[in-house]
Amino acid sequence: MFRVCSEPIDRDFLCQSMNRPESGALVVFEGWVRNHNEGHPVASLEYEVYKEMAAREAEKILNETKENFGITGITCVHREGHLKVGELAVWIGVTAHHRGEAFKGCQYAIDEIKTRLPIWKKEYYVEKPAEWVNCQGCYSQSRTHISEKEYYGKQTKIREIGIEGQKKLTNSHVLVIGAGGLGCPALSYLVGAGIGHLTICDSDTLEISNLHRQTLYRTEDLGQLKASIAKKSLKSLNPFIHINAFTERVTADNVLSLVEKCDVVLDCSDNFETKFLVHDACYLREKPLVQASVYQFEGQLNVYFSGNAQGCMRCTWPKIPDPSCVGNCTDVGVLGAVPGFFGTLQALEAVKIILGLAQGTTENFSLFVDLLSLEQYRIKQYKNPDCPLCGENGSIKNIAPNNYKEDPVRLPFEIPLAGMQCETIFDDYDLIDIRSGYERNIDDTTERKMTHVEQEDCASHDFDEAKNYLLVCESGMRSRLLAQSLRETGKNNIFSLMGGVIALKKTINRTPHA
Repeated sequence: MFRVCSEPIDRDFLCQSMNRPESGALVVFEGWVRNHNEGHPVASLEYEVYKEMAAREAEKILNETKENFGITGITCVHREGHLKVGELAVWIGVTAHHRGEAFKGCQYAIDEIKTRLPIWKKEYYVEKPAEWVNCQGCYSQSRTHISEKEYYGKQTKIREIGIEGQKKLTNSHVLVIGAGGLGCPALSYLVGAGIGHLTICDSDTLEISNLHRQTLYRTEDLGQLKASIAKKSLKSLNPFIHINAFTERVTADNVLSLVEKCDVVLDCSDNFETKFLVHDACYLREKPLVQASVYQFEGQLNVYFSGNAQGCMRCTWPKIPDPSCVGNCTDVGVLGAVPGFFGTLQALEAVKIILGLAQGTTENFSLFVDLLSLEQYRIKQYKNPDCPLCGENGSIKNIAPNNYKEDPVRLPFEIPLAGMQCETIFDDYDLIDIRSGYERNIDDTTERKMTHVEQEDCASHDFDEAKNYLLVCESGMRSRLLAQSLRETGKNNIFSLMGGVIALKKTINRTPHA
């Protein structure tokens, strides 16, 4: 059994719980807080534990100990939080038939726990600043002593930062919504800059297609929650800061409570619903918002301050646009360096805001950059007196859930899959897959049933007027726009499949087979 606790360890209870009639020996290891470290007097220390990973790795260690030494039982309890000199920090008890097995098992367990568990220890010295000691040895079997002064040494040499600026960063709290292509670089540089408290919001799990641009993750992380993995990865980069992983979706019910606790918000999301939700919440709670979005080789950066005379996002977009008005990564693709560039810009703007260096730079403009041509330009933001949020008679006074649901209007030529059997679709329509060849999986049974005509070739394709055609893309956005374009030329037998291949395959998986 392994357990992390914040309360004092009850050694008598633990010893009694290890009493087994088949055991001939109990060997106990106790680790106490000592009053010195490498010759320097210590007043107290603090343990920080990444519990989820520690529990998983500890279970492996305890099982290894049982298998290697034939012990009959093992228990480990580790403290977290602030401990005084003399307090019990870790307790390990090992029982076995004979004392030799118990001694060896206990030695093995404490050595492995000390070197493999993600546990950080901060020594509070009497005569010098406190230092973090990385106690886990996932990357190195030796203990590494580092200080904040050394960590931020190069950064504090910048005249605009210095020691006082570093204190501002250390005392700040930044909320990052989205830990994907934009969020990964933004988080990395915020952590490196020493933002004292970070909250990461992302409810998604890691997929293989994320790895080429989301550099905080590895192949062994597939299927795990991004926010949790990001926290673990970032904590190993900078042990001096506090990181909170929020693994639920940001919604109208929780966005205000998330926003009001921070100093700056970074919107690294990839959908209109979240972008408008976060934007409105930041305006209502008077929090600076740094927002970015990308499209293939292009992207834009916006910085909004509540009460800014230059207006807000709703001055330009009073209503949430239809999702199909712009392509997403699933449909149009994404090159990792592009969100990497804009996520880095977001981190820089957040640091500038905290340091008081942002005024007069980007907050009155939208910055557009074409990374293919390396051209950039800024468009000035203008206040709309009729804006529903910041206008004189603004109607948006709070976060109403129904105002943020992406519910695009279904056009007459869009065919939904709800309640349909897939075989009925193939009977009623000739399905045309308009995706590029590299997007298709020719080994997939469903995809083999569709005729492949790439999007750019559809205008010249010979469609039989006696048949009905259903255009299919990855998510239904490209097919919608193409169907609309073709119907404007008189081809009224062209339809679009809502949800695309993604929805089609989900429907197939739900359809019962005889």
